[in-house]
Parts: sequence; C-alpha cells; structure tokens
Amino acid sequence: MVFRVAADQQPQDTEQRRGPLARVNASGAHGAHAHDGASGSEGSYGGGRGQNGGDAGSASPGAAARAITVRVESEPGAGRFAARLSGEVLAAGAASERVFVPIDFAKPGEIELVANGGAGGNGGRGGRGGDGGRGSAGRDATRYSSGGDGGA
Repeated sequence: MVFRVAADQQPQDTEQRRGPLARVNASGAHGAHAHDGASGSEGSYGGGRGQNGGDAGSASPGAAARAITVRVESEPGAGRFAARLSGEVLAAGAASERVFVPIDFAKPGEIELVANGGAGGNGGRGGRGGDGGRGSAGRDATRYSSGGDGGA
C-alpha cells in the first residue's frame, strides 16, 4: 500500500502575493524627438548635381530624475501588520508631489523607490538628396569613313 502525504496548501489568492508593497516613481520625462531634414532639390539641365538633403534637427535630452523623501510609520489602530509610506517627490523649480501609500505587511514584498533620468529623444533622419539633372543629349555624327581591311 502506498502512503501519500498531502501537498502544502498554497494561498488561494496568488495575485495578492505578487508585486511590490509600495512603489514611488520619480523618474524624469522623456526628451523630445528631433525633426527630419528637408529633401534636396533636383539638379538642373546638363547632368547637374542634385542638392544635398538638409541636416536633421537635434533631439532634446531627457529630464533629470526628481528626489524622493519618504518615511515608513506604523498605522495607528490598523493592526500590527499595517503601516503607511508618506513623504514627497521633489523636482527642481517645480511643485512637490505628496506621497501617501498604505502598506499591508501581511504579504511579502518590497518597497520600490524609482528615480531614473528620462531617456533622450530620438535623432532625426537627414533629408534625401536631390536627383541629378538629366544628361545632355548625344550629337549626331558629322562624317563617316569607310571601313578598311583588317589584317595584313
């Protein structure tokens, strides 16, 4: 007779067990993309060269990350597994943003503080060069000569 042991009971609500307990994001904004260069004009008569395409514009750099100031405090009257994350996100020359996040320590997880500088914008593409001008027409022959014997 085979004896089996029951598997450990897994939590029924697995979604509650995933992800951070709290997340504060103070990352900078993305930079503006550059504009593309203008196309060059076509060449003039007689096989003239087409103009170069225009240069692309410059992309803007991403914005600097903001500063995060937070503290974790116990939540009065909410039990021994509850707390709150409070503080502010500060940006140079801008109004601060208040942060208040309740935390349930009954589930495992991390408190994530994210402060990355913004990505710079994409550079533009240089303009397409202009097509060359049409070549000059060939000239008609003005005289002809008889062919000679080839050989000695």
